[in-house]
Amino acid sequence: NKGFIGALSGPLLGLRYQIPILSPLSNALWTWYLKRSSIKSIIKELENLSKVAQPVEAPQLYLYSTADEMVPLNMILNYIDTQRNRGVKVYNYNFVDSRHVEHFRAHRKKYTELVTEFINTFKIEECKD
Repeated sequence: NKGFIGALSGPLLGLRYQIPILSPLSNALWTWYLKRSSIKSIIKELENLSKVAQPVEAPQLYLYSTADEMVPLNMILNYIDTQRNRGVKVYNYNFVDSRHVEHFRAHRKKYTELVTEFINTFKIEECKD
């Protein structure tokens, strides 16, 4: 994906191979796509489904980055607020500089620490027959 298509889709897929002049174009296309009413309705349906499908008792961990070009930061923060308003215990961390799905690769130690801490918040009960 180092060619023309890679340059167009690079920012959307978190790829590093981009032609700088095309990156703003792909970002503009992605922004336009997210603003379309059909996409907004799909996102709204997913949000509504998540309110029903995810129990309030289950804690949630959100790892994200300001540098993510695929998922807008405000969308993540709004969703976290929605979950907290439902009474869900939410843990979150902003890696700030890692790109979409690059958090583990860019910040392996911190990522592992956060996931381990989150897992350790669960109380594991002994199974009894």
